[in-house]
Amino acid sequence: PELMARAPEVLSNVEKGGDAAQRQVDVSVMEEAEEEKGGGSSGKKAPSTKPIGHHKFEEQFMHTEGAAAAPHVAHSEWTQEVIVSQVVLQMLANMMVSDEAEEEDAGGDDEGWMTDEEGEGDMEDEGPAGGEAAAAAAWLADSKVVWRIAALSTFPPQELLDSLAQSPARDAPDMAHKLAERQASALDCLANWVAAIAPPPDSDPTTHAGLLEPLLAAVRDQVLGPASAAAVGVPSILAPVFEAAQLSLSNLVLVFLRRATALGLPGLLALPAPAQAALAEWARSGTSEVVRVHAIRALATLGTVLRDASSNAAIGSLLLDSTAAPSAPVAAEAVIALMDVYAEDDLNDSVMRPLDMLTRLDHVNKGVAGAVAAWVTSEKQRLKAIGKGAKDPDYVLAKARLQEAKTNLPRFIAYKRDLGL
Repeated sequence: PELMARAPEVLSNVEKGGDAAQRQVDVSVMEEAEEEKGGGSSGKKAPSTKPIGHHKFEEQFMHTEGAAAAPHVAHSEWTQEVIVSQVVLQMLANMMVSDEAEEEDAGGDDEGWMTDEEGEGDMEDEGPAGGEAAAAAAWLADSKVVWRIAALSTFPPQELLDSLAQSPARDAPDMAHKLAERQASALDCLANWVAAIAPPPDSDPTTHAGLLEPLLAAVRDQVLGPASAAAVGVPSILAPVFEAAQLSLSNLVLVFLRRATALGLPGLLALPAPAQAALAEWARSGTSEVVRVHAIRALATLGTVLRDASSNAAIGSLLLDSTAAPSAPVAAEAVIALMDVYAEDDLNDSVMRPLDMLTRLDHVNKGVAGAVAAWVTSEKQRLKAIGKGAKDPDYVLAKARLQEAKTNLPRFIAYKRDLGL
């Protein structure tokens, strides 16, 4: 209760964090400029006013103790404030995870993992997390704290991170990283809220979708659009800063699309243009395998609902390109997505035939067995080197997905060939 009561106060430092970041950069840059100016005017090097590093003593500190300590203390206090708000976000996110999900995560044995056909792909149909998770999500909505979290999900703006990452000030790059890490925690918290939010237990079931639609639409418009715009085409110097945020944002997009689909709200699937562009970029060249998998699964969710030829052909083309990914798990995910999207026959002639889909899938099928075998061998060696065994949960799940693609792809091709494609 104490945490919940203080959450609005702790999370209200969005503008404060941005202002402090800019002030810290300005102070440090001014100090360095003064140092250079002093050294050039008298011919004698002026004492440095840069913050003194931890466990590091320099004689110059004796002459500039006040000037040196002030910006260091300011940065330390700012860092503490950001870390506190990040911890609160992580705690709130954990409160919106159901007990069932935690038990599944704690399992880790082979029987606990399922292929898409066995049920994983239908998780969104099970409805929101129940009990305490739904109550926590409802409290965030009723208290408006969820919109503070939404604001943190799109903060800091691209310009601030760009300035910090390229600033000569000593603490600026570290500030960029901490702000990006907090943004990732806000995105994770918001994803859990989207998955857990539910109408009041005593409400009319026929009104549930209508009650949730405005809330989810606000997340789409206020977060998915702006955050995606900042996560596309970033300068190379900022790429490491954005990795965590890109991972969390791609997960939020996937969770959002699956929840909207499960609620029967196709209108919410009209993503803002920046989010559409981000999905395409992540599918082609996400910062990690997991980001690419998130994007592919999100495209598959869209493809199963958007059945007009124009929209669906664009999705099918992206998925086909992803089957050529050098990463076996990414390629397998794209194969599974294509089989899900085109399991029905309504798009055989309008989409599959123009894309020459079966010819390209035939080529993939010829190399799938070798790719799976090579990946299994490589992963076993990697796991052994780091002290993990073949029961590592990530390995078990990825292997199951690879096996699913290997087994079902030739059957899918044969079925479609029998229909004349």
